[in-house]
Amino acid sequence: MLDSGVFWPTQADPLSRLTGTYPFPSSDHRLVWVDLQVRG
Repeated sequence: MLDSGVFWPTQADPLSRLTGTYPFPSSDHRLVWVDLQVRG
C-alpha cells in the first residue's frame, strides 16, 4: 500500500458542501481511498 485516507472535510473547507452539515448531512458515510501498487 502506498497511501490511504478518509475524505472528511471540516465545515470551513469548500468541499464540505459535498458531505453536508450536522444535523442534516447528505450522508453519514465518508469516502475511503487507498493507493495500491500491483506487482505482476
